[in-house]
Amino acid sequence: MKKMVTALSVFLMPFYLIQIIGLKESDAGLVMAASSIMMALTSPISGKISDRIGTKWPAVTGLVCWASAIAIYTTLSVDSSPWVVFIGMFLQGSGNGIFGSPNTSAVMNVVEANRYGVVSALLNMVRTSGNLTGVAMGTTLVVITMSSMSYVPDLSTIDSVGNSVSEIGIKTAFTEGMTKAFLLGTCIVGLAILITVFRSEKTPVKRKLTR
Repeated sequence: MKKMVTALSVFLMPFYLIQIIGLKESDAGLVMAASSIMMALTSPISGKISDRIGTKWPAVTGLVCWASAIAIYTTLSVDSSPWVVFIGMFLQGSGNGIFGSPNTSAVMNVVEANRYGVVSALLNMVRTSGNLTGVAMGTTLVVITMSSMSYVPDLSTIDSVGNSVSEIGIKTAFTEGMTKAFLLGTCIVGLAILITVFRSEKTPVKRKLTR
């Protein structure tokens, strides 16, 4: 679920930053870099904490941070400040980093060592499927919203309309579709939080020592 929403934000946010609010590509990259930086900082810390106290509550904390980021994205408009996106990216990266290690540990702890390869492959398949689904979901909602507002779902037309009213209309239609996608994403992560809160903390499988 989280991977789906991650792909949604990574795919849509560059369009918003560059073509909707008019940032340079380099500035947009700096805004989005906050996510990667926070993920790199929080991942090892979260791994150590989950080894000590268990995987459940670090995972919940990460999902709450991530849900907060997506909820912030639902407030974006044509006139929003890039700092709003920066704060969202900060929380998004923190959530990803905090959630990733305990979630992987929770899965790996309940299988025998000789099943690691199969389980690892399954995790990668789920992550890839989530990425693809997130991009498809976001694109579909944006296209449907822009079409319903009588605009061609193509942001390249912004440079050719030559009319400030039409330009604002196209940007508004895209932003509305994007915020609808993030609203759905918030609900998805909220569901993931509930599932994680009510799941049991399983005891790790004892490993057999081999010589």
